[in-house]
Amino acid sequence: MVWSIRSLVGSLLGQGGSEPAPMSAEVALDTFALECVDPRLARKLFQGQELELAAGEGGRLEARAAGRKGALTAGTVPPERAGRLAELLERGARLGCRVVLAEADRQDAPLVRVRVSVLM
Repeated sequence: MVWSIRSLVGSLLGQGGSEPAPMSAEVALDTFALECVDPRLARKLFQGQELELAAGEGGRLEARAAGRKGALTAGTVPPERAGRLAELLERGARLGCRVVLAEADRQDAPLVRVRVSVLM
């Protein structure tokens, strides 16, 4: 069966038929640097690591890393990008967030860049 991008995204957002789309691919939406990165946690992040996007305090969208005592906030999504991603999450989209660069030893502040994708 051939799936069009429109039908995949539609079913992902709950607008498709009763048959779910196969969840085996991802489409990159955006790549950006996180804000308010925790320097201690940045040292433990590595390229390819998956983070979870979740609503945080004050309506901020946070990128969280799994830890032994629960999820730890690695940083926050920049406000100019958070609105669109939060809307997709609210509509039921499955978003993946993966570390593409982690530089913890910078002089000014740690740099963590992530890629956010729609999981299909």
